[in-house]
Amino acid sequence: MPYKEMSNKHNFFHIAGGVLHDYTKFKYNETDIFKYTHADFNSIYLFARTHIRLFKFLDINAKISYSIYGYLINDLIANAGISWTINDKKKHSMGINANLYRNSPEYIFEHVESNHFRWNKTFSKQNIAQLKVFWNYENYNASVSYYYLNKLVYLSEELRPMQNDTIGNLIQFSTFIPFRYKNFGTTANFNLQYCTKDVVSVPLFAGKLSIFYIFELLKKRLKIQLGTDLMYNTSYYADGYLPTLHTFHFQHSQSVGNFVFWDANVTFQIDRINFFFRIGNLLPPFMHYRNLTTPNYPIKDYMISLGITWRFFD
Repeated sequence: MPYKEMSNKHNFFHIAGGVLHDYTKFKYNETDIFKYTHADFNSIYLFARTHIRLFKFLDINAKISYSIYGYLINDLIANAGISWTINDKKKHSMGINANLYRNSPEYIFEHVESNHFRWNKTFSKQNIAQLKVFWNYENYNASVSYYYLNKLVYLSEELRPMQNDTIGNLIQFSTFIPFRYKNFGTTANFNLQYCTKDVVSVPLFAGKLSIFYIFELLKKRLKIQLGTDLMYNTSYYADGYLPTLHTFHFQHSQSVGNFVFWDANVTFQIDRINFFFRIGNLLPPFMHYRNLTTPNYPIKDYMISLGITWRFFD
């Protein structure tokens, strides 16, 4: 039973394996690009997974999947990880994960025949490996990840599928820091990252900060939460979007980012009823309307959202 809930026993050995059949049929309309590809897929995978716990504190996980039939034939996905529980009550743990992906390019990068784009190419398998070291303490989290990127297939700036033969390295540091003091709270999520491969563009820094304060009135029957969200990332050459193929492509002519996205919200809760009022993206007039997350696609300007939820049962 591969999807059974984790056991609470101090020591155990779980193993599962089998065969997985995957079938995909595209449903399209007259304007959809897949009208021209006629792509229905059957895939068959062999898979195995295991979970071992030793001495109550040490967990070992491993999964492997290999395709033996279909467009994705000879694709391989392997995952393994070790985690050590330092303190079970405080949910304090640390560990390491390793992932390996040997996968085929997206179908649309190899086969397209339409009014504007035509190609029939064959690319070798893409190779991606990840090594991650992490530390968790209650709700705090910090991790360092390294990615090995080889033979990536992408849509070039000239809108043609290409395979990059050079090896890329991506390093990412991530942290999640929640803070609570009585009715005041903040949540911070920060990412630092750098990639040596030009066709994989990521911002050097990306972060989100949430701040809130809760009031209790009417003998604590009414709760009011005032909050704000701030998001920011450094400028970088994000992939452009190509509507005719419903996919993204590499570009190095227009950078996006380097602006603050600011939301403000207030929430009222009475018993099981919640009402919220949100003002999104407050800064476009001050930023001269340069708010882009995708080249040539401005994000929505100043907007107001209202909502109510009513839970009939706990």
